[in-house]
Amino acid sequence: MTEKRPHNWLIRYYRAQFGFYLRLLAGLRLLPPPVAAAGLRWLRRTAVPKRGI
Repeated sequence: MTEKRPHNWLIRYYRAQFGFYLRLLAGLRLLPPPVAAAGLRWLRRTAVPKRGI
């Protein structure tokens, strides 16, 4: 059976890095916490499932 999203692992990798940088910038006070929180909420809402749909 073929996957619908063949680069699923790559998408998860870049999303994880984006989340890490949001937390890092918020922790260093380079990014306002409300902006980082909004970005993290968006990441959670649009998460790619690991298996299936």
